[in-house]
Amino acid sequence: HGRLWNLFVEEMNINLTLTDNINFDRIDSVLDFLDENEIIPFIELSHKVKRIHKNVDNAVTVVKSILAYSDIAPEWDRLFQNFMNHIKKRYGLGEIKKWCFELTRDEKGIAEYMRQYKAAYQIIKNISQEIAIGGSGFKINYDSVSFRDELSLFEKNKMQLDFLSLMFFPYQREWLKNQRRSKQIMESDHLKRTVAYVDEIKAETIYSSLPIYITEWGNS
Repeated sequence: HGRLWNLFVEEMNINLTLTDNINFDRIDSVLDFLDENEIIPFIELSHKVKRIHKNVDNAVTVVKSILAYSDIAPEWDRLFQNFMNHIKKRYGLGEIKKWCFELTRDEKGIAEYMRQYKAAYQIIKNISQEIAIGGSGFKINYDSVSFRDELSLFEKNKMQLDFLSLMFFPYQREWLKNQRRSKQIMESDHLKRTVAYVDEIKAETIYSSLPIYITEWGNS
C-alpha cells in the first residue's frame, strides 16, 4: 500500500466551494503512478496540518488547517461523492475494492469527527461494501481523550469501522507547574506494550475483531 493525504487541497487544484466540474488531473497523476507500479492506495481523508517542530513543546505551523468539517459538510460530502464516482469510472470497481480509506480525528472534536466519518462511510459503502474505511488515528498517551473513552463513544454512537488506526510516537503528555509538556518515552518495548494495551481495550468492545493499522510512527 501507498498512504496518501491532503488530496483535497488547493495545491491539487481542488476548491471545496466548487464541487461540480472538478479537475482531478493532479490527483489522477498520483493515483496513476501508484496503479502503474501496482501500489494499492491507502487514502487519508483528513487534512494534515504541516508543522516544523523546534522541540517537543514548540512548533511552527507552516500550513494551517482548512475549514472545519462542520462549516463545509455539504460541500465536502459532494466533493467526496464526486471523487468516489470518478475513481470508480477511471480505475474500475474491481480495482478500488482493494483500496483503503482512513479518516483520522487529528484536531477535530469527537462529535465533528463522528459526523464526517459516518458521511464518508456511507458514501464509500454505497459504492461497494468491500472497500475498507477505518480510523481514527488514535494517539495513545497523547490524545486529550483516552483511547478507552473514545472507543466507548464510538460504540455508543454505532460507529462502523473496518479497522482501527494508530499513530505511534514515543511521547506522552504530562503537566508540570501548570504547563503541558511532552515527555519522551525511552523504553524499547513501548510499541509492543502499546499494541497490547489497544488489544486489551478493544477486546471489551464490538471492535474486538478489527485489525490494527499503525499508519504513522516515529522514534524521535
